[in-house]
Amino acid sequence: MVKADVEPNNSIAEAETVSLGTVTGDLTSGSDVDDYYVLNVPTNGLLEAELTTDPGLSARLIVYNSSGASLEFSVFANGTTVLAVEDCIAAGPIYIRVDQNGGSGNYSIDLDFVLPALSNDMEPNNAFGDAQSLAYEGTTEGHLGYVNGSASPVDQDDYYATIPVEEGRINVQLITTNSLSARIMIYNTAMFEEAGVGGST
Repeated sequence: MVKADVEPNNSIAEAETVSLGTVTGDLTSGSDVDDYYVLNVPTNGLLEAELTTDPGLSARLIVYNSSGASLEFSVFANGTTVLAVEDCIAAGPIYIRVDQNGGSGNYSIDLDFVLPALSNDMEPNNAFGDAQSLAYEGTTEGHLGYVNGSASPVDQDDYYATIPVEEGRINVQLITTNSLSARIMIYNTAMFEEAGVGGST
């Protein structure tokens, strides 16, 4: 027997708290035509939500950020399995809605959260005064562009400070992942820009 969802959960305000893994519920052709769930993600990453419905139930997934703005939606499932994927999500609550198109029946949602390949930088480091120390000839990793509504405003800049061991030329290499487009800007001790180079991978 499929475990029913906990009613009422028909709006973001009434969203049922869930964890990663499998969530089950049902929708009817009467008053229960939407179910809302909230998943609290602890860090940056990519959400994968897979919806499977009984034959006779047509429904889709809609994903919302912490402010209630829609991020992603799946096609409708009717006795099939569909997928909704949203990348670059920052820590905080994410809302998942099962939106009925017609019919009635049971459904299951498989929730997975994939962590970024690279580790995050130490925040705050979004201004000169917060620059994190970077060892000369060293390597560091970080995240930019992850956002989750008002719960986590977008992180657009990271600042680092290093001390060359001798006079000469400084070479800095930037490698990005996913869809991130970013550039390196080098400043002297007076905070004047010395050079800048852009790129993405």
